[in-house]
Amino acid sequence: MTFGHSSVSYEVALPNRALIVRTNANPEVFARTARNLSVLRELGLPVSKPIVSDVTRTRYPAAYMILEKIPGRDLRYELGTMTPVQKRRLAEQIVGYQRATATLPEGNGFGYAAIGEKAPFSSWRDLVVWETRSNLPDNLEPPWQGYETAFLGSRTPSRRISSRSRRHAFSMTSPPKTSSSNMANSGV
Repeated sequence: MTFGHSSVSYEVALPNRALIVRTNANPEVFARTARNLSVLRELGLPVSKPIVSDVTRTRYPAAYMILEKIPGRDLRYELGTMTPVQKRRLAEQIVGYQRATATLPEGNGFGYAAIGEKAPFSSWRDLVVWETRSNLPDNLEPPWQGYETAFLGSRTPSRRISSRSRRHAFSMTSPPKTSSSNMANSGV
């Protein structure tokens, strides 16, 4: 397992237990994760327990967090083989977890925020534009020369996306605000 939106996670199999090692170049990503996990655990959610973390980047070039691995396999590997009864039971568990997190204070804003903290964006559109600009390089070049100018004009990809997001702002109106735990899951 080596995947993640902004972190890279690994499963480490030791003789007597399995661990998860999460790494990220940005130490802020893990700054409040242990607290978030503690809050979610108190609500009865089956979340990993942190063993150790270091967000200083003094010893290694990335922040890291080592967690106990929750028993079982990732759902993406199991869902296709589950029976309808098993899927229904799973859905009921997930609904229960959502109901538990709905007891947390309502989030204010959009984007990642630790449980109980203010999110960084005031609108859904601002979050989408920021994510797009952060993850799509301005100097993105197609493999063949002249394509971008001939078909798309001289604007860079992020400017095109920003322009499209303004034109389609009606489709990116703010969704209903949910509990802050929904955003906190990305840092868990």
